[in-house]
Amino acid sequence: MLAAAEVTVHGKKDIHGVITSTPPHLASASDEGKAKAFDEIAIDIGMKKEAALELVSPGDRVTFDGRFLSMLGSRVSSPSIDDRAGMAAILRCLELLRGREHSCRLSVLFSVQEETGGSGAQTGAFEAAPEQAIATDVSFGSAPDVSSEKYASLGKGTMIGYAPSLDRKMSVRLAAIAKEKGIASQPEVMGGRTGTNCDEIQISGSGVRTALLSIPIRNMHTAAELCDLADIEATARLMAEYIAEGGKADA
Repeated sequence: MLAAAEVTVHGKKDIHGVITSTPPHLASASDEGKAKAFDEIAIDIGMKKEAALELVSPGDRVTFDGRFLSMLGSRVSSPSIDDRAGMAAILRCLELLRGREHSCRLSVLFSVQEETGGSGAQTGAFEAAPEQAIATDVSFGSAPDVSSEKYASLGKGTMIGYAPSLDRKMSVRLAAIAKEKGIASQPEVMGGRTGTNCDEIQISGSGVRTALLSIPIRNMHTAAELCDLADIEATARLMAEYIAEGGKADA
């Protein structure tokens, strides 16, 4: 995934670069099919060392270059769909709630560092101190080399999470609302932690009842992630309907 990828180095100014790649003709047989170790990866920014040191410092961030592409139907491809898709679902949910009365004290959190410990979710949940929380994320969409038990289908709705760390009554109520309102949904069962911000939110303070809605994507953690906009819409609609009825997980 990294070899020959186009990137931007965010130094004193943005600099385009390419991750170096060894031609197969020069690679040893023992390296065939192996990913390079972290300390073997370099980025060519087309500068001599002296010029590069003027613009780039240790710790500067590097991001993949990529384009937003409209695919066939309602599918799109882009870098960082994980987790911009979840943010889009939340914003769309707020649009759907505009003008609708509900009894919830609603807090919205866009948090950082979900992939590296969830510190944003920890501090945000502590500050908001909610009684219930719904986290949005992405999860595994259908792929040719993955068994069907391990993924959901793109375009067939939001994924309602079931896990020991999630509030089962919330999950069951979300599934019931989806059925009542004709909102496409799919179950996602996890045996332990969810690998999402739910893991941090549910142990915040004295504990928070937490549910998870995920959007199936392909090519996760690459510069060409792919999702179906219909699944984002389904996620937003289900959240909005749950909030509109006052978060009655026990209904």
